[in-house]
Amino acid sequence: HALINLGRPSDAEPLLQEALAREFDPREASQALDLLGLLMHAQDVPGGADRAVLTAGRIEALVRHDGIAPARAVDALARAAGVVSAFGRFEIAERLFGLADARLGSDLPPSTLENYWRQRGRMHLRRADVESALQDLTRAAGIHAARPDEFSALRRAEGERMLAEARLAKREVALATVHLAAARPVLLAEYAEGHPERASLQVFEAELKVAAAEPGQALERLALADGPLRAGGATYARDRYRWHALLARALAALGRCDAAAGALADLAGVELDVLLPREAAALRQAQEEVRGCATQGP
Repeated sequence: HALINLGRPSDAEPLLQEALAREFDPREASQALDLLGLLMHAQDVPGGADRAVLTAGRIEALVRHDGIAPARAVDALARAAGVVSAFGRFEIAERLFGLADARLGSDLPPSTLENYWRQRGRMHLRRADVESALQDLTRAAGIHAARPDEFSALRRAEGERMLAEARLAKREVALATVHLAAARPVLLAEYAEGHPERASLQVFEAELKVAAAEPGQALERLALADGPLRAGGATYARDRYRWHALLARALAALGRCDAAAGALADLAGVELDVLLPREAAALRQAQEEVRGCATQGP
């Protein structure tokens, strides 16, 4: 667990695989499930799709064991579904969420229910199913509001940012701005200048500025995010992809059509495990706006 928290999942994975290699007594099913959950975290890295799917299958089989408490099963299933959805394996994620659905109940801990709705909302954002994402993330936020002392300020801020993303995907710029304002101070306090997570936030701020017809300010945010995202490597490839798409949109809005076309062409150099619907939507929007720039001229 410590290695994963330190950002060293590749070092943690073989240790977890070794711990899981032995035969577990049926009475140790919960312990095995906890280890598999950590393994899912370790495999949530570029190139980890096939390994994560195998681990998700092991979790799916294990939660059917009579000795697994519902809360533990829901946590593990939601975590596994969240990871495989990041690789575009949405059918598997839906099946895992379906197994979790059967175990939902008001007696589950708030943290379990919050994580379930958070992971579902994140999956729907990746699928570009904005209405479903908004419903799920709103339910998670409702749990934050009802039990604020049970969730860290960072956890609540992350939820607000995801709500901002969902609202912006619906082109509700004013509501997205409200959610971002609630999240921003906590995220900036958590991640220092130069950290890739702060750069990820700056990319989202740039997207909001483009939507608000403020392309110059969008370019300022993108300039701040450029170096840290490059330093973040493959882990931040999806943010990098959005960075290029937004650069193209901002330049097109400023009438710098040739530069916008160049930024759009640079998208081909960003390697992704799979192009998720969310990135595909960002690409289509950038292409449309760059074509419009070329048609209308500066």
